[in-house]
Amino acid sequence: MEENKTAYLYIILVSLLFIYTFPVSLELLDNDVFYHLLVARQMIDSGSLYFFHQPLFNHPSGLMHYYPPLFHWILALSSLVTGLEKGALFLKLLFYPLALLSFYVLVSSTLDKKTALFSLIVLSTFFPFSARTHMAIPEALQYILIPLVLLSYLHGKEKICGFLLFLALINHLYDSLMLAVVLLAHWYLHRRKTYRMRDTLLVAVPGLIFQFYGIYGHLTVFQLGVDGGYLLEGITLALASVSIPFLLCFWFILRRLLSPGNSIYLLWFMSAIPVLFRLPGRFPAYIAMPLAVIAAVSLMDSRKLVEKKGIYLLVVLSLLVLNLVFSTLFYPHIYDYYKQGIDSQEEKALSWIKGNISLNDVVSVGDGRSFYEGYKVAYYGGHRTTESWNRSRYLYTLSEVEDDNWSLAVKYGRYRIYQRTI
Repeated sequence: MEENKTAYLYIILVSLLFIYTFPVSLELLDNDVFYHLLVARQMIDSGSLYFFHQPLFNHPSGLMHYYPPLFHWILALSSLVTGLEKGALFLKLLFYPLALLSFYVLVSSTLDKKTALFSLIVLSTFFPFSARTHMAIPEALQYILIPLVLLSYLHGKEKICGFLLFLALINHLYDSLMLAVVLLAHWYLHRRKTYRMRDTLLVAVPGLIFQFYGIYGHLTVFQLGVDGGYLLEGITLALASVSIPFLLCFWFILRRLLSPGNSIYLLWFMSAIPVLFRLPGRFPAYIAMPLAVIAAVSLMDSRKLVEKKGIYLLVVLSLLVLNLVFSTLFYPHIYDYYKQGIDSQEEKALSWIKGNISLNDVVSVGDGRSFYEGYKVAYYGGHRTTESWNRSRYLYTLSEVEDDNWSLAVKYGRYRIYQRTI
Protein backbone atom coordinates (compact mmCIF):
# COMPACT_ATOMS: atom_id res chain seq x y z
CA MET A 1 0.00 0.00 0.00
CA GLU A 2 2.87 2.36 0.82
CA GLU A 3 4.39 1.76 -2.62
CA ASN A 4 1.06 2.65 -4.23
CA LYS A 5 0.89 5.98 -2.41
CA THR A 6 4.47 6.73 -3.39
CA ALA A 7 3.74 5.87 -7.03
CA TYR A 8 0.60 8.03 -7.16
CA LEU A 9 2.44 10.97 -5.61
CA TYR A 10 5.32 10.48 -8.04
CA ILE A 11 2.94 10.49 -11.02
CA ILE A 12 1.42 13.78 -9.87
CA LEU A 13 4.79 15.40 -9.21
CA VAL A 14 6.46 14.30 -12.45
CA SER A 15 3.40 15.45 -14.43
CA LEU A 16 3.56 18.90 -12.84
CA LEU A 17 7.34 19.03 -13.28
CA PHE A 18 7.06 18.34 -17.01
CA ILE A 19 4.54 21.16 -17.45
CA TYR A 20 6.73 23.51 -15.40
CA THR A 21 9.82 22.58 -17.44
CA PHE A 22 8.00 22.72 -20.79
CA PRO A 23 5.19 25.27 -20.42
CA VAL A 24 4.62 25.00 -24.17
CA SER A 25 2.94 21.66 -23.37
CA LEU A 26 -0.07 23.69 -22.20
CA GLU A 27 -0.66 24.76 -25.80
CA LEU A 28 -1.69 22.95 -28.97
CA LEU A 29 1.47 21.37 -30.37
CA ASP A 30 2.58 20.08 -33.75
CA ASN A 31 0.59 20.21 -36.98
CA ASP A 32 -1.32 16.92 -36.85
CA VAL A 33 -3.55 18.18 -34.05
CA PHE A 34 -5.29 20.57 -36.46
CA TYR A 35 -6.28 17.71 -38.73
CA HIS A 36 -7.78 15.88 -35.74
CA LEU A 37 -9.57 19.03 -34.61
CA LEU A 38 -10.93 19.48 -38.12
CA VAL A 39 -12.20 15.89 -38.26
CA ALA A 40 -13.89 16.23 -34.87
CA ARG A 41 -15.57 19.46 -35.98
CA GLN A 42 -16.74 17.83 -39.21
CA MET A 43 -18.26 15.00 -37.18
CA ILE A 44 -20.12 17.49 -34.99
CA ASP A 45 -21.34 19.59 -37.93
CA SER A 46 -22.41 16.64 -40.08
CA GLY A 47 -23.63 14.32 -37.35
CA SER A 48 -21.62 11.51 -38.94
CA LEU A 49 -19.69 9.04 -36.80
CA TYR A 50 -17.25 8.32 -39.62
CA PHE A 51 -16.49 9.35 -43.17
CA PHE A 52 -14.22 7.94 -45.82
CA HIS A 53 -13.32 11.02 -47.83
CA GLN A 54 -11.68 14.32 -46.91
CA PRO A 55 -12.64 16.92 -49.57
CA LEU A 56 -10.64 19.84 -48.14
CA PHE A 57 -7.25 18.47 -49.19
CA ASN A 58 -5.64 17.53 -52.51
CA HIS A 59 -8.23 19.49 -54.52
CA PRO A 60 -10.08 18.52 -56.66
CA SER A 61 -9.99 14.79 -55.88
CA GLY A 62 -9.65 15.09 -52.11
CA LEU A 63 -7.94 12.58 -49.83
CA MET A 64 -8.95 9.26 -48.36
CA HIS A 65 -9.66 9.69 -44.65
CA TYR A 66 -7.93 6.70 -43.09
CA TYR A 67 -7.66 7.50 -39.38
CA PRO A 68 -9.61 5.20 -37.01
CA PRO A 69 -12.37 7.16 -35.24
CA LEU A 70 -12.08 6.62 -31.47
CA PHE A 71 -9.91 9.63 -30.67
CA HIS A 72 -12.10 11.88 -32.84
CA TRP A 73 -15.23 10.64 -31.07
CA ILE A 74 -13.71 11.48 -27.68
CA LEU A 75 -12.51 14.85 -28.95
CA ALA A 76 -15.95 15.67 -30.36
CA LEU A 77 -17.72 14.66 -27.14
CA SER A 78 -15.36 16.67 -24.93
CA SER A 79 -15.80 19.70 -27.17
CA LEU A 80 -19.54 19.74 -26.44
CA VAL A 81 -18.64 20.67 -22.85
CA THR A 82 -15.45 22.71 -23.16
CA GLY A 83 -15.26 23.76 -26.80
CA LEU A 84 -13.10 22.09 -29.42
CA GLU A 85 -9.65 23.50 -28.73
CA LYS A 86 -10.09 23.63 -24.95
CA GLY A 87 -11.30 20.03 -25.10
CA ALA A 88 -8.10 19.01 -26.86
CA LEU A 89 -6.00 20.90 -24.30
CA PHE A 90 -7.87 19.31 -21.41
CA LEU A 91 -7.50 15.79 -22.81
CA LYS A 92 -3.81 16.06 -23.51
CA LEU A 93 -3.09 17.14 -19.94
CA LEU A 94 -4.75 13.92 -18.77
CA PHE A 95 -2.97 11.57 -21.16
CA TYR A 96 0.46 11.57 -19.51
CA PRO A 97 -0.60 10.89 -15.88
CA LEU A 98 -3.19 8.34 -17.02
CA ALA A 99 -0.60 6.57 -19.17
CA LEU A 100 1.79 6.43 -16.21
CA LEU A 101 -1.00 5.17 -13.97
CA SER A 102 -2.11 2.39 -16.34
CA PHE A 103 1.53 1.38 -16.78
CA TYR A 104 2.13 1.25 -13.02
CA VAL A 105 -1.00 -0.82 -12.41
CA LEU A 106 0.06 -3.26 -15.14
CA VAL A 107 3.58 -3.79 -13.83
CA SER A 108 2.56 -3.95 -10.17
CA SER A 109 -0.05 -6.58 -11.02
CA THR A 110 2.24 -8.74 -13.14
CA LEU A 111 5.53 -8.39 -11.26
CA ASP A 112 5.58 -6.54 -7.92
CA LYS A 113 5.06 -3.03 -6.61
CA LYS A 114 8.76 -2.36 -6.06
CA THR A 115 9.59 -3.24 -9.67
CA ALA A 116 6.59 -1.22 -10.82
CA LEU A 117 7.76 1.88 -8.95
CA PHE A 118 11.28 1.47 -10.30
CA SER A 119 9.88 1.02 -13.84
CA LEU A 120 7.77 4.14 -13.40
CA ILE A 121 10.83 6.18 -12.47
CA VAL A 122 12.74 4.84 -15.47
CA LEU A 123 9.82 5.57 -17.81
CA SER A 124 9.66 9.18 -16.64
CA THR A 125 13.22 9.69 -17.94
CA PHE A 126 12.18 8.79 -21.52
CA PHE A 127 11.61 12.26 -22.95
CA PRO A 128 10.18 10.95 -26.27
CA PHE A 129 7.43 9.18 -24.36
CA SER A 130 6.69 12.21 -22.20
CA ALA A 131 6.59 14.47 -25.25
CA ARG A 132 4.27 12.28 -27.32
CA THR A 133 1.82 11.77 -24.45
CA HIS A 134 1.53 15.55 -23.98
CA MET A 135 0.03 15.95 -27.45
CA ALA A 136 -3.62 15.84 -28.50
CA ILE A 137 -3.16 12.93 -30.91
CA PRO A 138 -4.47 9.32 -31.05
CA GLU A 139 -1.02 7.94 -30.21
CA ALA A 140 -1.16 9.55 -26.76
CA LEU A 141 -4.47 7.83 -26.00
CA GLN A 142 -2.97 4.54 -27.18
CA TYR A 143 -0.37 4.64 -24.40
CA ILE A 144 -3.24 4.44 -21.91
CA LEU A 145 -5.04 1.63 -23.71
CA ILE A 146 -2.11 -0.72 -24.37
CA PRO A 147 -1.26 -1.41 -20.69
CA LEU A 148 -4.96 -1.95 -19.96
CA VAL A 149 -5.21 -4.51 -22.77
CA LEU A 150 -2.22 -6.42 -21.39
CA LEU A 151 -3.52 -6.14 -17.82
CA SER A 152 -6.90 -7.66 -18.69
CA TYR A 153 -5.21 -10.40 -20.72
CA LEU A 154 -2.84 -11.38 -17.91
CA HIS A 155 -5.74 -11.40 -15.44
CA GLY A 156 -7.68 -13.80 -17.65
CA LYS A 157 -10.47 -11.36 -18.55
CA GLU A 158 -11.00 -12.60 -22.12
CA LYS A 159 -13.96 -10.46 -23.15
CA ILE A 160 -12.74 -7.31 -21.40
CA CYS A 161 -9.38 -7.78 -23.09
CA GLY A 162 -11.15 -8.18 -26.43
CA PHE A 163 -13.14 -4.98 -25.90
CA LEU A 164 -10.05 -2.98 -24.92
CA LEU A 165 -8.16 -4.40 -27.90
CA PHE A 166 -11.11 -3.37 -30.07
CA LEU A 167 -10.80 0.19 -28.73
CA ALA A 168 -7.07 0.18 -29.48
CA LEU A 169 -7.73 -1.05 -33.02
CA ILE A 170 -10.22 1.75 -33.70
CA ASN A 171 -7.93 4.39 -32.21
CA HIS A 172 -4.50 4.13 -33.85
CA LEU A 173 -2.89 2.29 -36.74
CA TYR A 174 -0.17 -0.34 -36.63
CA ASP A 175 0.72 -0.41 -32.91
CA SER A 176 -2.61 -2.05 -32.03
CA LEU A 177 -1.91 -4.77 -34.61
CA MET A 178 1.53 -5.25 -33.08
CA LEU A 179 -0.18 -5.51 -29.69
CA ALA A 180 -2.42 -8.28 -31.03
CA VAL A 181 0.69 -10.13 -32.21
CA VAL A 182 2.19 -9.79 -28.71
CA LEU A 183 -0.94 -11.30 -27.16
CA LEU A 184 -0.99 -14.20 -29.61
CA ALA A 185 2.72 -14.91 -29.16
CA HIS A 186 2.51 -14.85 -25.36
CA TRP A 187 -0.64 -16.96 -25.38
CA TYR A 188 0.99 -19.55 -27.64
CA LEU A 189 4.10 -19.73 -25.47
CA HIS A 190 2.54 -19.66 -22.00
CA ARG A 191 -1.27 -19.70 -21.80
CA ARG A 192 -2.79 -21.97 -24.43
CA LYS A 193 -4.37 -24.21 -21.79
CA THR A 194 -5.61 -21.51 -19.42
CA TYR A 195 -6.77 -18.60 -21.62
CA ARG A 196 -9.59 -18.67 -24.20
CA MET A 197 -8.03 -16.49 -26.89
CA ARG A 198 -10.97 -17.13 -29.19
CA ASP A 199 -13.27 -15.12 -26.90
CA THR A 200 -10.87 -12.18 -27.02
CA LEU A 201 -10.51 -12.26 -30.79
CA LEU A 202 -14.26 -12.55 -31.41
CA VAL A 203 -14.85 -9.30 -29.50
CA ALA A 204 -11.88 -7.50 -31.08
CA VAL A 205 -12.36 -8.61 -34.71
CA PRO A 206 -14.72 -5.74 -35.73
CA GLY A 207 -11.88 -3.33 -34.96
CA LEU A 208 -9.83 -4.97 -37.70
CA ILE A 209 -12.20 -3.45 -40.27
CA PHE A 210 -11.13 0.07 -39.29
CA GLN A 211 -7.53 -1.06 -38.88
CA PHE A 212 -7.10 -2.66 -42.31
CA TYR A 213 -9.02 0.12 -44.06
CA GLY A 214 -6.81 2.67 -42.30
CA ILE A 215 -3.62 0.87 -43.28
CA TYR A 216 -4.81 0.64 -46.88
CA GLY A 217 -5.60 4.36 -46.87
CA HIS A 218 -2.28 5.28 -45.27
CA LEU A 219 -0.32 3.29 -47.84
CA THR A 220 -2.40 4.87 -50.62
CA VAL A 221 -1.90 8.46 -49.47
CA PHE A 222 1.78 8.25 -48.53
CA GLN A 223 4.54 7.00 -50.77
CA LEU A 224 6.35 3.81 -49.76
CA GLY A 225 9.72 5.02 -51.01
CA VAL A 226 12.16 6.49 -48.50
CA ASP A 227 15.37 8.46 -48.67
CA GLY A 228 18.03 6.00 -47.52
CA GLY A 229 20.35 8.65 -46.11
CA TYR A 230 17.55 10.41 -44.24
CA LEU A 231 16.29 7.08 -42.87
CA LEU A 232 19.77 6.04 -41.73
CA GLU A 233 20.21 9.35 -39.94
CA GLY A 234 16.86 8.91 -38.19
CA ILE A 235 17.72 5.35 -37.13
CA THR A 236 21.08 6.48 -35.75
CA LEU A 237 19.51 9.31 -33.75
CA ALA A 238 16.71 7.10 -32.47
CA LEU A 239 19.14 4.44 -31.26
CA ALA A 240 21.37 7.07 -29.66
CA SER A 241 18.40 8.48 -27.76
CA VAL A 242 17.68 5.08 -26.16
CA SER A 243 21.28 3.86 -25.88
CA ILE A 244 21.27 3.63 -22.06
CA PRO A 245 18.17 1.40 -21.76
CA PHE A 246 19.47 -0.64 -24.70
CA LEU A 247 22.63 -1.37 -22.70
CA LEU A 248 20.44 -2.45 -19.79
CA CYS A 249 18.48 -4.65 -22.18
CA PHE A 250 21.73 -6.41 -23.10
CA TRP A 251 22.37 -6.88 -19.37
CA PHE A 252 18.88 -8.39 -19.10
CA ILE A 253 19.75 -10.92 -21.81
CA LEU A 254 23.27 -11.73 -20.62
CA ARG A 255 22.11 -12.26 -17.04
CA ARG A 256 19.24 -14.46 -18.25
CA LEU A 257 16.66 -12.46 -16.36
CA LEU A 258 13.82 -13.52 -18.65
CA SER A 259 10.97 -15.23 -16.80
CA PRO A 260 7.33 -16.12 -17.50
CA GLY A 261 6.35 -13.04 -15.50
CA ASN A 262 8.34 -10.52 -17.54
CA SER A 263 8.42 -12.26 -20.94
CA ILE A 264 5.48 -10.25 -22.21
CA TYR A 265 7.53 -7.05 -21.89
CA LEU A 266 10.30 -8.49 -24.05
CA LEU A 267 7.71 -9.54 -26.67
CA TRP A 268 6.19 -6.06 -26.48
CA PHE A 269 9.59 -4.49 -27.04
CA MET A 270 10.41 -6.83 -29.95
CA SER A 271 7.08 -6.09 -31.66
CA ALA A 272 8.05 -2.41 -32.00
CA ILE A 273 11.40 -3.04 -33.71
CA PRO A 274 9.93 -2.78 -37.28
CA VAL A 275 8.95 0.82 -36.44
CA LEU A 276 12.65 1.71 -36.25
CA PHE A 277 13.13 0.99 -39.95
CA ARG A 278 10.10 2.92 -41.18
CA LEU A 279 9.34 5.65 -38.62
CA PRO A 280 12.51 5.98 -36.50
CA GLY A 281 11.25 9.20 -34.93
CA ARG A 282 8.37 7.26 -33.33
CA PHE A 283 10.52 4.33 -32.18
CA PRO A 284 11.80 5.74 -28.84
CA ALA A 285 8.27 6.46 -27.61
CA TYR A 286 6.93 3.11 -28.87
CA ILE A 287 9.46 1.07 -26.90
CA ALA A 288 9.54 3.25 -23.78
CA MET A 289 7.07 1.27 -21.66
CA PRO A 290 8.42 -2.27 -22.18
CA LEU A 291 12.02 -1.10 -22.19
CA ALA A 292 11.46 0.75 -18.90
CA VAL A 293 10.44 -2.54 -17.27
CA ILE A 294 13.41 -4.41 -18.74
CA ALA A 295 15.76 -1.63 -17.62
CA ALA A 296 14.26 -1.61 -14.12
CA VAL A 297 14.63 -5.39 -13.77
CA SER A 298 18.25 -5.09 -14.92
CA LEU A 299 19.04 -2.26 -12.51
CA MET A 300 17.49 -4.15 -9.61
CA ASP A 301 19.50 -7.24 -10.52
CA SER A 302 22.74 -5.26 -10.61
CA ARG A 303 22.30 -4.56 -6.88
CA LYS A 304 23.50 -8.13 -6.28
CA LEU A 305 26.92 -7.24 -7.67
CA VAL A 306 27.43 -3.96 -5.79
CA GLU A 307 28.08 -4.25 -2.08
CA LYS A 308 27.82 -0.60 -1.08
CA LYS A 309 24.37 0.91 -1.36
CA GLY A 310 25.74 4.42 -1.91
CA ILE A 311 27.73 3.37 -4.97
CA TYR A 312 24.74 1.46 -6.34
CA LEU A 313 22.43 4.46 -5.97
CA LEU A 314 25.02 6.72 -7.60
CA VAL A 315 25.30 4.37 -10.60
CA VAL A 316 21.52 4.12 -10.95
CA LEU A 317 21.07 7.90 -10.69
CA SER A 318 23.83 8.47 -13.25
CA LEU A 319 22.22 6.07 -15.73
CA LEU A 320 18.80 7.70 -15.30
CA VAL A 321 20.24 11.18 -15.82
CA LEU A 322 22.16 10.00 -18.89
CA ASN A 323 19.00 8.45 -20.30
CA LEU A 324 17.11 11.72 -19.84
CA VAL A 325 19.94 13.74 -21.39
CA PHE A 326 20.45 11.40 -24.36
CA SER A 327 16.73 11.17 -25.05
CA THR A 328 16.45 14.96 -25.31
CA LEU A 329 19.78 15.45 -27.08
CA PHE A 330 19.39 12.89 -29.84
CA TYR A 331 15.65 12.42 -30.15
CA PRO A 332 14.76 12.83 -33.86
CA HIS A 333 12.56 15.76 -34.83
CA ILE A 334 12.14 16.99 -31.27
CA TYR A 335 12.33 20.64 -32.31
CA ASP A 336 10.30 19.98 -35.45
CA TYR A 337 7.05 19.26 -33.66
CA TYR A 338 7.47 20.06 -29.96
CA LYS A 339 6.64 23.70 -30.44
CA GLN A 340 3.57 25.88 -30.71
CA GLY A 341 1.25 24.57 -33.37
CA ILE A 342 0.60 28.14 -34.47
CA ASP A 343 2.74 31.11 -33.51
CA SER A 344 1.56 34.74 -33.49
CA GLN A 345 2.80 35.48 -37.02
CA GLU A 346 1.15 32.44 -38.53
CA GLU A 347 -2.07 33.31 -36.74
CA LYS A 348 -2.01 36.68 -38.54
CA ALA A 349 -1.39 34.97 -41.89
CA LEU A 350 -4.26 32.54 -41.36
CA SER A 351 -6.54 35.39 -40.29
CA TRP A 352 -5.64 37.22 -43.52
CA ILE A 353 -6.53 34.15 -45.57
CA LYS A 354 -9.83 33.78 -43.75
CA GLY A 355 -10.73 37.44 -44.17
CA ASN A 356 -9.53 38.05 -47.73
CA ILE A 357 -9.87 34.82 -49.70
CA SER A 358 -13.29 33.53 -50.69
CA LEU A 359 -14.25 29.98 -49.74
CA ASN A 360 -14.83 29.41 -53.45
CA ASP A 361 -11.09 29.85 -54.01
CA VAL A 362 -8.62 27.03 -53.52
CA VAL A 363 -5.42 27.78 -51.58
CA SER A 364 -2.21 26.18 -52.77
CA VAL A 365 0.13 25.16 -49.96
CA GLY A 366 3.15 24.49 -52.13
CA ASP A 367 4.96 21.18 -52.12
CA GLY A 368 7.10 18.96 -49.89
CA ARG A 369 5.62 18.49 -46.39
CA SER A 370 3.27 21.41 -46.91
CA PHE A 371 0.14 19.35 -46.36
CA TYR A 372 0.78 20.21 -42.70
CA GLU A 373 0.14 23.87 -43.53
CA GLY A 374 -2.98 22.74 -45.37
CA TYR A 375 -4.33 21.32 -42.12
CA LYS A 376 -4.26 24.78 -40.57
CA VAL A 377 -5.67 26.58 -43.60
CA ALA A 378 -8.59 24.14 -43.76
CA TYR A 379 -9.20 24.25 -40.01
CA TYR A 380 -9.09 28.03 -39.50
CA GLY A 381 -10.40 29.24 -42.82
CA GLY A 382 -12.45 26.34 -44.14
CA HIS A 383 -10.71 26.58 -47.52
CA ARG A 384 -9.95 23.70 -49.84
CA THR A 385 -6.23 23.23 -50.40
CA THR A 386 -3.96 21.70 -53.01
CA GLU A 387 -0.25 21.06 -53.39
CA SER A 388 -0.45 22.01 -57.07
CA TRP A 389 0.47 25.58 -58.00
CA ASN A 390 -1.62 25.38 -61.16
CA ARG A 391 -5.02 24.98 -59.52
CA SER A 392 -5.12 28.05 -57.35
CA ARG A 393 -4.97 31.84 -57.47
CA TYR A 394 -3.39 31.94 -54.00
CA LEU A 395 -0.25 30.35 -52.60
CA TYR A 396 0.54 30.00 -48.89
CA THR A 397 4.18 29.14 -48.23
CA LEU A 398 7.02 29.44 -45.73
CA SER A 399 9.65 30.13 -48.37
CA GLU A 400 10.28 32.89 -50.90
CA VAL A 401 8.89 32.31 -54.39
CA GLU A 402 10.90 33.64 -57.33
CA ASP A 403 8.37 33.29 -60.11
CA ASP A 404 6.95 36.06 -62.30
CA ASN A 405 3.57 34.33 -62.18
CA TRP A 406 3.24 35.10 -58.47
CA SER A 407 3.33 38.38 -56.56
CA LEU A 408 3.64 38.71 -52.81
CA ALA A 409 0.31 39.82 -51.33
CA VAL A 410 1.28 39.86 -47.66
CA LYS A 411 4.04 38.59 -45.40
CA TYR A 412 4.00 37.89 -41.66
CA GLY A 413 7.41 36.77 -40.45
CA ARG A 414 8.30 33.71 -42.51
CA TYR A 415 4.69 33.15 -43.60
CA ARG A 416 3.99 34.42 -47.11
CA ILE A 417 0.83 34.62 -49.16
CA TYR A 418 1.22 35.06 -52.92
CA GLN A 419 -1.37 35.90 -55.55
CA ARG A 420 -1.22 34.73 -59.14
CA THR A 421 -0.45 37.56 -61.58
CA ILE A 422 -1.70 35.88 -64.77
